Amino acid sequence: MVEKLSIPATLNLVLTDQWNIREEGRGVLEIDGDSITTSIPAYKGEPGAPGDPGRDGLPPRFREPVTEAELPDPAYLSPSDMGWFWPIVGTTDVVTYNGLDLVRIEDYFGSRGPAGPAPKVQVGTVKVGPVPAVTVVDDPANSAATLSFILPEPREGKTGPRGEVGPAASIEDSTDYDDHGTPAAAGTVLTKHSDGTWYPDTPQLSPGVIKKSGADSDWKALDSGLNWSGDTMQVVIVTVPAQQFPWEPEVFGNIDVKCDGIGLVVDAEVRLGAASGPLVAKGAGDQNEKILGEWKTLTIVPAADGTTPLGASNTTVAAGASVDLYLLLRRRYSSTGITVKSRKDNGFLRIKVEPVVVDA
Repeated sequence: MVEKLSIPATLNLVLTDQWNIREEGRGVLEIDGDSITTSIPAYKGEPGAPGDPGRDGLPPRFREPVTEAELPDPAYLSPSDMGWFWPIVGTTDVVTYNGLDLVRIEDYFGSRGPAGPAPKVQVGTVKVGPVPAVTVVDDPANSAATLSFILPEPREGKTGPRGEVGPAASIEDSTDYDDHGTPAAAGTVLTKHSDGTWYPDTPQLSPGVIKKSGADSDWKALDSGLNWSGDTMQVVIVTVPAQQFPWEPEVFGNIDVKCDGIGLVVDAEVRLGAASGPLVAKGAGDQNEKILGEWKTLTIVPAADGTTPLGASNTTVAAGASVDLYLLLRRRYSSTGITVKSRKDNGFLRIKVEPVVVDA
């Protein structure tokens, strides 16, 4: 007969996880007063076979940002909606669907960082070569990059079709036109100004010629008398009225002269402004070889008694000024007492007013 012994106690189970339990095949029960401790063999199985591969994870896919009230109802979502992210307007949070419910991920995007330094890009060398290429040299310390280019060799393109004729343009509308306060009028021409603009201007055309006939009463028939010792005698004075522009006199003419005296030479001269003014025309006489000379016609043509550069002539008449031209007979040289005469026959002067450009 077996009696049951009941002892109040606390049962502590210690699972021994060790490989040699199979060899021992037993457990241990320890009774210490009212405490019982037991060691129970725990067998560890061999590793199982690898399971089936799991499905690939889904990359995040983003919908348009929505407010919380616009989030979809999970009841109407399907497994195909897994992996979708809905950014929440006004926050850095997103909401995603895990197949069962919507899950909010706070601060998904993070807060915006401070603005970084502006990048600096500069062009290095630019060459033409058979193989196009771009070389970049970074300078991280200065947030800069240098780009060098090898460009393809240019090829001549085909001539394109001719475009349509554009509308007629007005000269006054041109960007380089400036009338300088004087509108264009009939007879004006387009002239380029010193500042590079074009403007209307009246061309400096000659107004014509002034003619003086030897038959006029103020044209003198001269007679020096015997043994004349002077240098000049005045034949006539011709006044040219003021012009609106600077000009040069261009003088042609004739005068008949008779000289008595061996070796005598007398010239006809036209001088500007005074009998001693600059020479503008001359009729050169021949040397007389006889005591009693003959009547000869001196042909007067433009002449000069000095050298001046272009645009700075000493015979230029200023705009707005009238001027007198003096026709003289001048003894060039002689060795004996002389007599000089002139007559009105064949005498004339033809004076052309020739506009000129004067250097400022």
